[in-house]
Amino acid sequence: MIGAIAGDIIGSVYEHHRIKTGDFLLFHPQCTFTDDTVLTVAVADAILTGRPYQESIREIGRRYPGAGYGASFIGWLFSDHPQSYNSWGNGSAMRVSPVGFAFRTEDKVLAEAKKTAVITHNHSEGIKGAQATALALFLARSGHGKQEIRKQITRRFGYNLERTVEDIRPTYSFDISCQRTVPEAIIAFLDSESYEDAVRNAISLGGDSDTLACITGGIAEKIHRLKKPSLRHKFPCSFRHPVCSGIVLQYTKMASGLMNIFLRRKTTLNLLIIGIAIWSFDTFVHIIAYKETLLDALFLKVSGHDLYLRLAILIASCLLYLVLMTNRVIEDKESQIENILNNVIPVCITNKDYEIIMANDSYWSIWGRAENKSLKCYEHRPGESCHTENCALARVLSGAKEFVAESKKEYADETHYFIVTARPFLDSKNKLAGIIESFQDITERRKLEDEKGNLISQLQASLEKVKLLSGFIPICASCKKIRDDKGYWSQIETYIRDHSEAEFSHGICPDCARKLYPDLDKTFPKKENR
Repeated sequence: MIGAIAGDIIGSVYEHHRIKTGDFLLFHPQCTFTDDTVLTVAVADAILTGRPYQESIREIGRRYPGAGYGASFIGWLFSDHPQSYNSWGNGSAMRVSPVGFAFRTEDKVLAEAKKTAVITHNHSEGIKGAQATALALFLARSGHGKQEIRKQITRRFGYNLERTVEDIRPTYSFDISCQRTVPEAIIAFLDSESYEDAVRNAISLGGDSDTLACITGGIAEKIHRLKKPSLRHKFPCSFRHPVCSGIVLQYTKMASGLMNIFLRRKTTLNLLIIGIAIWSFDTFVHIIAYKETLLDALFLKVSGHDLYLRLAILIASCLLYLVLMTNRVIEDKESQIENILNNVIPVCITNKDYEIIMANDSYWSIWGRAENKSLKCYEHRPGESCHTENCALARVLSGAKEFVAESKKEYADETHYFIVTARPFLDSKNKLAGIIESFQDITERRKLEDEKGNLISQLQASLEKVKLLSGFIPICASCKKIRDDKGYWSQIETYIRDHSEAEFSHGICPDCARKLYPDLDKTFPKKENR
């Protein structure tokens, strides 16, 4: 599933700036998650919680109204009585990857893929696109090779997968249909040598880049795998947004359950080995010191004192082993949590005395790391709301469950804007100890909004200058003067000039010149009779 999300993020920049080459910056500074990621996470959440797909998609989708949904989907998302709208768009395929991961048989995968699609995309092509994507991912996950995947998808769904990326790229264009997205995305995977190569193939087609890369990336992840050192540490902040990181971490619990069983068995085996080793060591001492036979030293002539001693040593060793194992697990968990916290959006915790007591690396990289332990938030991050009723800490202390405000910060030679969300921070006794604040960078969104506002202003100014002449205009049949709304008669050029942006330059035509200046008539060329 991470492969699908990563593909969406990588392709997000190139959806509206399409390219026809695989040679591009993999993680552009402006790349972000889109509706593909939000809805993929929503499907995963439905599988994990057992909720209906429609309920989960509508709940999570509404949290991110600006994720880039289509017009029909937005209407469905915010409708009080949502109904399927017979869509054949690729939205059904872009969100289905968790189904290919979660279920164990082809029939179940196909059935669940259809369920995820029909809530909106109940057209036969919309359903087919979702099923083909989920099945391709399931087959890849089950160990089938590329040729087997090509064969089965072609047989079941009739897609032409005999083409190559080089065949498709020259004539392919932006297309949101399943029938012109899913086959091309699968071919991008089939023509690849690695996960990165697959995503580059998909984006290089020059189509709906984020959705193509999302579908391709989900399938490619199971064949090529995502190498942690080479790709995952490069994911931009948008991938580490809570909507992604939270649900993706939940999704891994399905696999961690099996791992827990393995660890329990491994611990039991290690304790058994410790017991056998202690008993064998004591037996060896008896054989050397007391000249006993192996059988006597093991069982027959073991005194009560020796038995108690062996048991005491065994229990102490087992307890020590368990303590060491527990500490190791705790250290691993702490390391994982620290790694997660340092790679999500900027987060800091402030106590009731306005002191920042904890923050992650993302926060320090923007506002600078503290040099002393007692750091006041209003000194470290001053703003207009400090010491006012709009202070986030003051709002939470007064009973607010959540406080959202906008903030800005000058760094990296430009002004960055943030949405700051503050929530109560509770201590071990479940009492309010301060606030935890998260900072979502919305600089690019603000720039786009400003550009949009400027464009609207320019268009309005242009429209104000435009004057149109329409309807009936009273004109004299003889002198050609025009009567205006006030009843005055004006020259035709004056009327047009006053009611439009047109300007006149005066001259004299040959016919009028002959009439007004007959003496000069001989200077004008005569027309031949035809």
